[in-house]
Amino acid sequence: MGRGYLTGALADREFSGHDFRSRNPRFTPEAMAANEGAVLAPLRGVARRHGTSLAAVAIAWTTVRGEHVLPIPGTTDPGHLREDAAAADLRLTAGDLALLDGVVAVGDRY
Repeated sequence: MGRGYLTGALADREFSGHDFRSRNPRFTPEAMAANEGAVLAPLRGVARRHGTSLAAVAIAWTTVRGEHVLPIPGTTDPGHLREDAAAADLRLTAGDLALLDGVVAVGDRY
């Protein structure tokens, strides 16, 4: 889930120096603020329309990218596992896919 980012749970989060994300350009306060509108807002809209989580939308979008793309979510939390598994039943519309395909994140990946 993008190191937790695509779940929407990292808003206003500060990372300790021991956390990899503290050194990742996508997790700077500036990039996170910009990506709130550029990435998370479209994901939230799709999730709201389908009554599901941002994580399920991200996984469902990944699964339709082609046979060469495989989502590999990892969690130790049973609730997160249920959210992740909900992606299997999520059918994104052509409009959803067009919106998600246009998402461009701010900040270098690493």
